[in-house]
Amino acid sequence: MLHSRFSCWWGGGVALGFLFLKTSEWYKAQFVLPQSYFQSFMNRYATRGPVEVIMQNSQFRLNEFGQTFVNVPDSKAARVLPLVYVAGFCGWIAVLRDAYLSLRTPHLVPLVVNLLWYAAMIFCWPHIDGRFWIPLLPILAVMLFEAIHEFSGFGQVYRVMARLYLLWYFTLGILALGYSSRISMSGKLFSEAYGDGTVKMTYRHAFHNGLPVNQRLVNESQAKLLRLFEPLAQVGNAGK
Repeated sequence: MLHSRFSCWWGGGVALGFLFLKTSEWYKAQFVLPQSYFQSFMNRYATRGPVEVIMQNSQFRLNEFGQTFVNVPDSKAARVLPLVYVAGFCGWIAVLRDAYLSLRTPHLVPLVVNLLWYAAMIFCWPHIDGRFWIPLLPILAVMLFEAIHEFSGFGQVYRVMARLYLLWYFTLGILALGYSSRISMSGKLFSEAYGDGTVKMTYRHAFHNGLPVNQRLVNESQAKLLRLFEPLAQVGNAGK
């Protein structure tokens, strides 16, 4: 009796929560409005067809995995695109193989289910962004090292290749950490250290760091956001 009452209350709570969510502005912005990601997602399937979208999504996921396993950011991936795709393909093979083997161990089944469920959701997303895989990085790291360990057991040549790969991976990681630290500690000269230069004038304009600004290259929308949320931009505009 108590269990049935709890089930009724739980079901009612879920129904009320869903009703409240569906009438909220957040729901409309995310799912109903024409410019929402969900509508963009559905329109892409409707206009291009499922086969073309699936092929493109597969290419995106190969690229993202390649960036992850080669440790190359998206801004640099285009320069070594063939290597990124090969690494992405090998990465997927290693992860799926290790996931299949892990299903034989009962206490690892929830981990594998979480991995595959998340990967299935990302696979449907018709855009590319390697940052979507950040929540799975601990799991992917374990599977990667497991694959490298098995690979190095095939012989001396494979062992050397595995060690060179690890050396490459950690070296790039240290360089990336140093570069990120330089950007983070650049203060008002952030405009000179960040990115490829496309937003340099916007940051100069928002930070008022004394460097010349070409107003034609300033994105006022980005500058407004910086003045609202970036302390350095707020300091630069104090008293104005």
